[in-house]
Amino acid sequence: MQFWSFFSCGTTDISRISYYAGALFGAGVSPYDLAGELERRWAWENQWMASSGCNPFPLCWARGACIYSYPPPLRKYDGQLAPTKGMAAAYVDPNRTHAMSQGGKPRFSTGTAGPLDRLLRIFHYFESSSDPCTWASNIRHGDSTDVKGIIQKILDIHKVRCVSCFGLRLSHLRTGEVHWLHPDTGVCHVRERYERGHPQEDWRYELRIRYLPKGFLNQFNEDQPTLNYFYHQVKSDYMMEIADRADQEIALKLGCLEIRRFFRDMRGNALDKKSNYELLEKDVGLRRFFPRSLLDSVKAKSLRKLIQQTFKQFANLNDQQCILKFFEILSPIYRFDKECFKCALGSSWVIAVELAIGPEEGISYLTDKGSNPTHLANFTQVQSIQFEERERKGVLQLDVAGAAEPLTVTTTTLNTAENMADLIDGYCRLVSGSSSSFIFRVQKANHEKRLQGLKAKVITVSETDDYAEIIDEEDTYTMPSTRDYEIQRERIELGRCIGEGQFGDVHQGIYICPVENLWFYIDFHFYR
Repeated sequence: MQFWSFFSCGTTDISRISYYAGALFGAGVSPYDLAGELERRWAWENQWMASSGCNPFPLCWARGACIYSYPPPLRKYDGQLAPTKGMAAAYVDPNRTHAMSQGGKPRFSTGTAGPLDRLLRIFHYFESSSDPCTWASNIRHGDSTDVKGIIQKILDIHKVRCVSCFGLRLSHLRTGEVHWLHPDTGVCHVRERYERGHPQEDWRYELRIRYLPKGFLNQFNEDQPTLNYFYHQVKSDYMMEIADRADQEIALKLGCLEIRRFFRDMRGNALDKKSNYELLEKDVGLRRFFPRSLLDSVKAKSLRKLIQQTFKQFANLNDQQCILKFFEILSPIYRFDKECFKCALGSSWVIAVELAIGPEEGISYLTDKGSNPTHLANFTQVQSIQFEERERKGVLQLDVAGAAEPLTVTTTTLNTAENMADLIDGYCRLVSGSSSSFIFRVQKANHEKRLQGLKAKVITVSETDDYAEIIDEEDTYTMPSTRDYEIQRERIELGRCIGEGQFGDVHQGIYICPVENLWFYIDFHFYR
């Protein structure tokens, strides 16, 4: 009893200490350090779990993790986050305001070195309330959680089938800087890369539909959650980007379609009644449906008549018909089905063009506004994608089947080239039905010197293989010119266990190269 008395605990707490003790022994903690480690974890638990309602026996201990906890109580937490192959999963906080109600600020919100808060707030377009500003989910992640796992968890909750159409966008609220996060990227790596330079509050993680199949509206009609999601996303973009410049008639039609969809049970002539219109105007607000330029340029009495007349045109439409009609009216003035980038064809900024990427055009370009697009490649022709920085510009190279040389595109920044690469890679994975990335990450020139003596090529293997074979082109083995044979352990992020090897368990992991914007996904034979 002296051991238990050391922690001032009763008999009902013995199982908690036994749980930690067994796990710590399994993690390699020596008996001499066990008491100190148990005391540290005991103090941590009292601070972070007592207020969560988990005392004295957290129900989620059977899974080896607490969804309310920070940091994870045991290292094995991250090894159990991947129920499916190739994807590290995440937990959605069942109480969305749980972390915020504690009164504490995020542990990684000052832009300085410190422990990462494992709670990530993801904004989305699922209509979870009447206020779009509150459409978000708080998700807890582990060391091995990747972007794909975050996306999958949110979509599973809302029963979305078109998972391959979604991507995660990171935006800086002050500068407008945008980063599209590759699905295979680790969440911890993303946060280390971006949140150390700027406070967490300056960043916005947003789940968006980015990769559209051909005839996407017909396909989305069979997946109502995806159709609704895409509608709210496009409507939000329209209101923020072009609504104030839209023609008055178009703005009125689009606004009345949203009124019809929002008030599903309202009669077609309901707005003719003054009290109903005042309810719409004062309680809900016309700004939700119409751009400010329209509200400011038309007198209140005239605006009321215009809204009443326009609304009657769509009085008999149901939800789905309103959404499809919205896209039909908007598409001539706003191409929401493709993305365009100002860049140049070639590596020396020769021809300035606007590169258009979308399901119908594939990869094409326009030299002047109003000109017909020139087709460059289909997504089925793209065999590999590379991007790098040259002379402070971004360079994107596409290996296209049947082309004599790679298609080279130069952008103003590396970030633009990286976002373009993610877009093309997403479309290639979509049309091929593959989960493997087409992006091939190459080392920079100063690090290629280490490989001068090793003339080898890497053969791509299937997902079921746990190694990459290196074959010498001259059938001889040449040692590297430098004796840099080891990698630094602190640069390895160990992931989930994927099998057993000859010398120990095989784990997936990430090796973070000292070169900025470069990392490798590799498998480790890990043993103690």
